[in-house]
Amino acid sequence: MTENGRAISKPKGGGFVVRNWLENDGTPTSQAKAALLWPETIDLAGKSLRIVQGKRNIDAFTGCKSSEILVMSHTLSQDYPCEILNPKTLAATGAIAFIVINGHLRVTSAREVSGRRLWNDPDVRHTRDRQTQINKYGSNPQDSPEP
Repeated sequence: MTENGRAISKPKGGGFVVRNWLENDGTPTSQAKAALLWPETIDLAGKSLRIVQGKRNIDAFTGCKSSEILVMSHTLSQDYPCEILNPKTLAATGAIAFIVINGHLRVTSAREVSGRRLWNDPDVRHTRDRQTQINKYGSNPQDSPEP
């Protein structure tokens, strides 16, 4: 949130969620206008948060500092000194909240808050599917059809 309303990181995409955020904020504005409020970087208690999205921007990416946190729409092929959140990272953690409390950055993931659930963890789904097969077909699920 900014003094001028909710800032959205991109002018298109995620329409349903974004529309609901803006509507629930009581902000009569479009996603495109809300995207204009998004700064290039956000200061988080000495760390700098930056979003790099889109193949062209990823291809043009030249590096980062250890004081940066990058949220990227693609996975990079090499390591960098900054903290990088990419689709693979976020698939494991879920959404990330960055909260500054008394000048200190607190990072919390959805996974930390909700734990491992059927809808957020493939291993939990696989274990449940296997248990369902055992319950249905007995102790030898190899004889059963694939779930």
